[in-house]
Amino acid sequence: MLERDAVRPLDKSAASMLLVVFGCSGGGFGDEPPPLQSSVLGKGRSLSSLNNPVNPRPAANELIQSTGLRVVFEDRFDETGSGNVGNIFLQDFVNPPGPYQGILAFRSSFTPPSFRVSEGDVVDATGQYVEFQPNVDFLKKERPGWTTPEINANLRLRFDAPYIPLIPMEITISDFLAYETGRPWLSMLVTARNVKLINNVTVDSAGRASAGMDVGVGVPLNLVPTITNELFDLVAYAEEVKAQRKIDSLQGIEFESVTGIVTLFDRFHIAPRSADDLKLK
Repeated sequence: MLERDAVRPLDKSAASMLLVVFGCSGGGFGDEPPPLQSSVLGKGRSLSSLNNPVNPRPAANELIQSTGLRVVFEDRFDETGSGNVGNIFLQDFVNPPGPYQGILAFRSSFTPPSFRVSEGDVVDATGQYVEFQPNVDFLKKERPGWTTPEINANLRLRFDAPYIPLIPMEITISDFLAYETGRPWLSMLVTARNVKLINNVTVDSAGRASAGMDVGVGVPLNLVPTITNELFDLVAYAEEVKAQRKIDSLQGIEFESVTGIVTLFDRFHIAPRSADDLKLK
């Protein structure tokens, strides 16, 4: 097993450079900080560059290297009981976050083979970048351009940074009514405020649970974004809330904020990581 203490820690100069990433800009506090040196986060392509559709797409089977990526979350919740876990969500290592900075790493391998990621790690990812769409006739016909950026990656630890908190990107749910406005937040940690559920948590035959978020009248039901159980047990959470509040359904219940990872299938979803991501009013 790889001992994390065996990984060379950041020296004081590197640590001070990291503060630049999270420092304030503007606001009358003097000169702008110096640019971040490439030795800290590496020279690989940023996710924001790879994911932005205005930029040229990587060629088929092209090997991509993206360096200095924050491990946001690893999926350990098997909602369907099929053993389908292990996806790792990565973001560019900057705060505050910006658009196109997230990606899903699937079937990841590790260097060295004994290394396993922890949230807060900063890693380098090398692999094939793909625009993934499930092999579903409805999606191919009705939403052919609705793809999710993914990378089949080998991950190598660059350094540990769990002590630097990741700031969720604040978004509005209406961003998810069109692919063009929802894509910038795919696979990123986001927060939406003042969220109301339009129906109770429902579970399909495969074990996937979801509840629709209110985006106003006139929106087709098949486009309403949802909260899902992709990353934690939303069903057990719903039962607990109903018992505490002595209600039969979560329909109409309001959240001060909903935080989670943005995912996409036939519509956009926010997948909370735990009950702590759901702040009830």
